[in-house]
Formats: sequence, structure tokens, C-alpha cells
Amino acid sequence: MRCVLTVVVLLTGCTSATMTQVTSALWANAEGNRAYYQGKYEYALSQFENSLELAKASNDAEFATISMYSLARTYRQLRDFVAAEEWFKKSIAAREQLLDSKYARISQNLLEYARFLLARDRTAEAIPLFERAIPRLDSAGVDKSDPIAFADVLSDYSAALSRLGRSEEAGAASSRATSLRDANPGRVAVGRSEPPPRDCAVKTP
Repeated sequence: MRCVLTVVVLLTGCTSATMTQVTSALWANAEGNRAYYQGKYEYALSQFENSLELAKASNDAEFATISMYSLARTYRQLRDFVAAEEWFKKSIAAREQLLDSKYARISQNLLEYARFLLARDRTAEAIPLFERAIPRLDSAGVDKSDPIAFADVLSDYSAALSRLGRSEEAGAASSRATSLRDANPGRVAVGRSEPPPRDCAVKTP
């Protein structure tokens, strides 16, 4: 899900070396994001790896988690699906130890991983991730702040439920998605999930 990330760093009490590491991590992540959205995934990967190492060196758990999430998405685009899944799992485990912030929430990690699994035809594994994320979106008021993105999530969840024959639950999710779209004509999703690579569904041996 593409978003604009604004990070405020409090440097009070930091050593000069730590301040340098934090600043460098910020720049590496920004450079990685720039390259990612230009489709330069190999270069983006190197920047996110650098950002992660710098964040770890400065004991910045928040930014390390952001870097892990970025690595997962980049490996997905590079079609290294084993590495992508590993980093999705790591990013979720790390995010679970932190409070949500304005620009980094565990629901984002859960939904990207769920959609990755759907594309890999692993629906049964994806559904619990949707079921963890959707109540968090409700609590955060995303039905008001970004209703079309929320509707997209509900539509994906409904499709996943339908695959497993859970028709009643699928219908409820689909109905809510339709209601959100009908109540917000002309609005578009702010937080948009990127489609997986076309060959994402290719099974690994």
C-alpha cells in the first residue's frame, strides 16, 4: 500500500554517531522509496538493506520495522517470493512489539501479506490476516478517512471467503464494501495496494 511517509526524529540526548546513523537511515529509506516507485527494485533493495542496518545500529526499532516491510515488498516485486514471505513475517512480528504510529500501522503489514498469500493461492492462510486487520481499520476510523481503500480491503476479504465457500460472511463483507462506495461517490482510495507481479501465483517447488 503506497503511502507518503513522514518521520519525525527526536535527537535529544543522542550521540553524534547515533544522530548520523539515524539521519543516514532516513536518507537510505527515502532513496529506496524513490527507486522503488521508479521500478528500480535492485537498487531499492540495497537502500532498504542499508536502512535496516543503520536503524539497528541506532536501536531504532520503529524504523527497522519500516525497513523490513519495505524489503518484503521489494522482494515481492523482484519475484523472490520466499524472501518476500520471510520479510513480511519478520515485519509483522517486529510491528507487534510496537505501538501503531500515524504513518506505520500493523494493519498495513497484515494486509500486504494477506494479499500476497491470496496471489499465491493460499487463501486459508490469508483470511486470518484480514480478520486481524479489519477491526484495526475500524478502530482507526479508516471507514471515514479512506473509505474507498477500506472498501477495497473488504472486497478482497469477501473474495477470499467466497473461495472457501463461506458465502454468508462473504456477502456481508461485500455488502459493507458496496455501502462504503455508495456513501462516498467521487472519492478514490488514498492508500492503495499494489498488484502483485503477474507470475506471483507460480508455485515454488
